[in-house]
Amino acid sequence: MKCFFDLQEDAFYFEAYADMLKAAITSLQRHTQLEPHVVYDGRPNALTAWLASRGVGLIPHRCLLYPELVRLDRETGDPLYLRHGPGILLKLDLTDLCVERGWGEETVLFCDCDVLFEGNPAGDLPDLGTSFFAAAPEDDPGAPERLNTGVLLINVAALHPYAAALREFMVRILPEAVRTSWDQDAFRRFFRHGGWKTLPPELNWKPYWGENSLARIVHFHGPKPFLRSEIAAGRVHAAHAPLLGPGFDHYCARWDEAFAEAALPR
Repeated sequence: MKCFFDLQEDAFYFEAYADMLKAAITSLQRHTQLEPHVVYDGRPNALTAWLASRGVGLIPHRCLLYPELVRLDRETGDPLYLRHGPGILLKLDLTDLCVERGWGEETVLFCDCDVLFEGNPAGDLPDLGTSFFAAAPEDDPGAPERLNTGVLLINVAALHPYAAALREFMVRILPEAVRTSWDQDAFRRFFRHGGWKTLPPELNWKPYWGENSLARIVHFHGPKPFLRSEIAAGRVHAAHAPLLGPGFDHYCARWDEAFAEAALPR
């Protein structure tokens, strides 16, 4: 099964997210048989060289909603549109990219860069049947309707016919979604009547839920490992403060191990 990540070079904290991507892919290659691919908006650099050295598929692509982001940037002067949007919204083009490459009948996995594989998720992935995708709960394992798009199991053939309509919906809600959760807001609202399945929380496990030996994919939702120096200096974001604790420390240590392995020469 193919596993996709995405990243934009002009994003805020690009170098930090590039490091997170390296740790994510290193842990994926250690624990799974998944085939990693990165959808990338940017120039050749040290990251793309690292990806090539690890045999990772690189798909150069600028998100199809980029003209709308440029328009909103000019109209509002809000830097979030062009510093966050082009990377975050790449996932809305994923089924198009799959179809273009002859992968239109496949089921694929998508993960944000800020994940860590702690095991092989293969045995916990549901059969999607005719469902569009599967997603795990966001901040409460008991509230699956509050889906999180940091990890998605995607039925390309089922979702692709709706990709253009989903992008059009995204354009309509962008001015409010930019202040909430971007594509996640679109997925929740566009598919509010169903057509998707729930992934087990262990496939999108949040560090603030504590340690879990059954967690297969850990998602640093909220505070990231690269923010530890800011946190130690007392400059923690108010929304992140309740999400810190032993679970965060434990999975940051695991992330350090993966990142150290990523730095080893090949």
